[in-house]
Amino acid sequence: MDALDSARYLKGYVTRFLGPSTAPVSGPSLELSFPISGGMSGSPVWGMATGTPGHEHDRVLIGIATHTVDSRVAAWEEVVEESGEGHRLRTEKTARVVEAGIAVRLSALEDWTPRLTGAPGLEPATLGLKSSL
Repeated sequence: MDALDSARYLKGYVTRFLGPSTAPVSGPSLELSFPISGGMSGSPVWGMATGTPGHEHDRVLIGIATHTVDSRVAAWEEVVEESGEGHRLRTEKTARVVEAGIAVRLSALEDWTPRLTGAPGLEPATLGLKSSL
């Protein structure tokens, strides 16, 4: 079986650009509209090149998938009082779980240079890119 036969592709949107102070990873990152399933960490995140005539459908590497974060949104909540000894209060909640994928932005790696090896940094031109986010 060819690796491309078993490849998994997901389509979605970048929902937020996260800066270093709000990102759940070190450095700038992207919040994606889909979760990053187990085994997909390290996968490339592609974007569509827009605004360049003749290149509207070109893919551009914009990030590397890392993990999924989730948040719970209260859909319903009720406080129930139970009579009896102690008069306990109980809260019943129903929550909707929202999952989002996280990817490190390629721009976070552009100026990275391994200091021990003196190798060149990951410049967009080195990677065959015209520009990055």
